[in-house]
Amino acid sequence: MGVEPSIFYNTLVDRIVTGYPKENDEHYFHRLGYEDYLLTVAEPYHLLVIEGNDTIKDILPLHKVSGLNVQYGEVKAYSELKVRLLNAPHTMMFALAQFVGTTTVKQAMSNDQLRQFIKEVMHSVIRPVLPQTDEEKEAYIEGVIERFDNPYQHHQLSDLGLNGMQKFRSRVVPIWRKWKGEETAAEHYLSLSLAALIYYFRPTEPDQESGTTVINGIAVPLREELSTMNFMYAEWNNVSQRKQTMQELVLNVMNNEQIWKESMECVSPAVVASYLTILCKEGGSAAIETLMKHTNK
Repeated sequence: MGVEPSIFYNTLVDRIVTGYPKENDEHYFHRLGYEDYLLTVAEPYHLLVIEGNDTIKDILPLHKVSGLNVQYGEVKAYSELKVRLLNAPHTMMFALAQFVGTTTVKQAMSNDQLRQFIKEVMHSVIRPVLPQTDEEKEAYIEGVIERFDNPYQHHQLSDLGLNGMQKFRSRVVPIWRKWKGEETAAEHYLSLSLAALIYYFRPTEPDQESGTTVINGIAVPLREELSTMNFMYAEWNNVSQRKQTMQELVLNVMNNEQIWKESMECVSPAVVASYLTILCKEGGSAAIETLMKHTNK
């Protein structure tokens, strides 16, 4: 008896899911008529991409189901748009937005400074280096902004910050490399977001993969690889004891190949250190004001 080979199709899912609605779970319990502690909240937008030949459309004709957004085609094209224009802005905003005093994506989008920062990141930093057509990129950007504006989504910025170093490496650094070290407005947006990331990763205790940092006097959950957590704890401890300057801290972070896995020559440590100093002394709003002066926005 022969064995037929199995085919595994590449897939991609695009939907923001913010988890259990702890702020208004009683409201949903009342509507349901019972308590359900497995509730989760998701945005209306959704996309499932299945990569395969026409056979899969006959086997799984999900595109014929009313209300489902299912596409068949190469995952890579959809993935590039999602990772660069949805995930990368998340990663570039989460730390800076908390230093400005917001706690959710919706709050960040309601802040004039942050809204301009986020939109410029999409239009001026990411869009120019993506290969898709202008129409495709613009349509996706408009859709992402609408999703970020969703008033029913309480997407916590602290959740976006979990494993933030790894996310920055995979989502943002490839964009930075495409600018090839050019002195542009993009360099300032990228440098400020990296400075905010470095300032964010100040573990309060060593030897913890899941610990806390302190933002505006409030303890915020922090999670990253243990080696990275210990490294950042030691680096910030040296700064607090005046054993090194901000620029030396940035240089050490940039030279840590265990974090970045390769050279970070695309980054100007001096620019990052200048924004980091402003963040430490004056806060997130002042850092954005400085950015706007440098980029004439």
